[in-house]
Amino acid sequence: MSRLEHITHALSNVQRASDAVTPETVATLTRALIESFENETEFERLEDEYASDSEFGDLQLSITMALLKLKYGDAEWFVPNIIRYLNSDPQLHELAEAALNLSFPITDDRVSYTASLTQIQQDVIDAILANEFVWKSNPDFGVQLASRGLPSTRQDLAGLGTNNAG
Repeated sequence: MSRLEHITHALSNVQRASDAVTPETVATLTRALIESFENETEFERLEDEYASDSEFGDLQLSITMALLKLKYGDAEWFVPNIIRYLNSDPQLHELAEAALNLSFPITDDRVSYTASLTQIQQDVIDAILANEFVWKSNPDFGVQLASRGLPSTRQDLAGLGTNNAG
C-alpha cells in the first residue's frame, strides 16, 4: 500500500468511526500532518496525487478535518505539534479546534481559574488567544469553548483566573 493509500485509508476510517478510532489511524494522520509542515517537498507530491484522485483536493485540510473528529484523550500527546503548526499557519484555524477537542473534555463544569488546567490545556488557550484568525473565521468557536467549560469570548478567556487568587 502506498503512503497516500495509507493516509486515505486512515481518513476514511475516521469518517466511518462512530466512536473511537484506532491508534494506527491516529498515528497515520499525525505523521501525515507532521510531514505536511516539516517535509513540504515530499508532501506536495502526495498532495498533487491526492488532488487528482480525490474530490476534495487539499490533503492537509482533509487531514486536519479528520483530526477534528478525534476526541479528548485520543491524541493529547500530539497537541504540542498542532499548536506549533497553528502558530506557523494561523489561517488553518481548524487546527485550533482540533487542539481544543484533543485537550479539553466536553463538560458542564465551568473552568474558573487557570490553576485547574494542565500545561497542555494552558498552551492551547494561549495559542487560541494569540490567533486572531480563529476568532474571525469561526462564529461558533465560542460555543465550542463553552461546551468544554471555558469562557466563550476572547476577552473572557483571556481574563480566565485573573479574579481568582487560587
